[in-house]
Amino acid sequence: MRKPLVLASSAILMSVSLLSGCQTAPKETSQAPVTTVVANEPAAAPVEAPVQTEAPVKKFADPLERSSVFGDFRHYKIGDIIPPLYRTQNYNISKWQLRKIPAPAADSHWTYFGGDYVLIADADGKILRIFSGDIIYR
Repeated sequence: MRKPLVLASSAILMSVSLLSGCQTAPKETSQAPVTTVVANEPAAAPVEAPVQTEAPVKKFADPLERSSVFGDFRHYKIGDIIPPLYRTQNYNISKWQLRKIPAPAADSHWTYFGGDYVLIADADGKILRIFSGDIIYR
């Protein structure tokens, strides 16, 4: 049976030898691409690559405001319907000032769900806003 020191040193030597073989960087060349011209054919206009645009990321004014929450083994985002259990009076947050979350809008209330504070509509349980549970610590 080998001693732990011998095992650790052999593992380090193997990783160093593997890394030293992978550190060769490709050489950059400054050659222009070669184009061929075929006789008796008009020159084609160069085709531009399509510009990739990323989906706009919603930026919130408050860094603790979230766009999604994970609860009851499912991922919920703004606009989803929260399970009926979390619409009951037991999960209703009436003292939202103490938890440092904004006042609820008309016909909505705050609930605690998945470790975060979720503002939901009274009528259908649709998620309107989400704040991190860490908001209480600021």
